[in-house]
Amino acid sequence: MDAINAAGGVKGRKIEIIIRDTQGDPTKAVNATQELISQAKVHAIWGPTNSGEALATTPIMARAKMPNIHPCVVESLIDTTKFPERVPHWRRRTASGTTPSAITASTSSR
Repeated sequence: MDAINAAGGVKGRKIEIIIRDTQGDPTKAVNATQELISQAKVHAIWGPTNSGEALATTPIMARAKMPNIHPCVVESLIDTTKFPERVPHWRRRTASGTTPSAITASTSSR
């Protein structure tokens, strides 16, 4: 990120990483997701990293058409009939280890 920002950012905008530790709690994950979308005005969300949080936050991100990478494997999260608004906004990756619960890249305005 430092190298990208030093080179002028993305389309002239600096990248900022915002981290929210939701402590594996789906309620905290929902609150953090809503805050990142509505108040921080982020452009994408990486996480959450556990399936309980992911199941709780996916409908929120789907309604917001928020680009998202889930590092957990839960087949129902990629059900395009259940979440048609996720396409093409979702990405699925395998489990990631010790990455914080929500890492979000944002710029100053959405």
